[in-house]
Amino acid sequence: MRGLGLRGAHDIGWITDLTVSRLMRSDPQVAPTGMRLKDLRAKYPPGTAKRVYAVAPDGHYAGWVDMAVVNDPQLNEAIDAGVVADLVRDKDCFLLPNENVRTALARFDDAQTETLPVLSAKADPRIIGYLTEAYALRRYTQELERRRSAELGERELFAVGQSPSV
Repeated sequence: MRGLGLRGAHDIGWITDLTVSRLMRSDPQVAPTGMRLKDLRAKYPPGTAKRVYAVAPDGHYAGWVDMAVVNDPQLNEAIDAGVVADLVRDKDCFLLPNENVRTALARFDDAQTETLPVLSAKADPRIIGYLTEAYALRRYTQELERRRSAELGERELFAVGQSPSV
């Protein structure tokens, strides 16, 4: 069905229902590309953010910045002159809200990253959230187990912390 790799009839409905928009977090940490790195350090001190998403002056997604690099002591001498745009990476790696979980997991694998931004649309790429690979995998597995146990007629087949019924 439209390019989805399905293993059976049980996959058709729920795979398309488990979309990025249902899984994403809607509180991305953003910074304008023109922001000074010194100000970015002050806004997100070590330990507060792993990555910050950069936005261009027009509000469009410009890529992401690794905060470990921003807070690297070796960058101290250049910190006053640098701006966020100097450290932006991977502008072309992102998710869209209507994509399903399998597409998202494939994109994580292709990008070799643990977090991807979610953009409003390709035509108007504004950052609306982000999704982590760990959470997408966990939700996909939970839904798969729930569907399989319902299919087998066992309500608690994959319940965590339950001892098997005898």
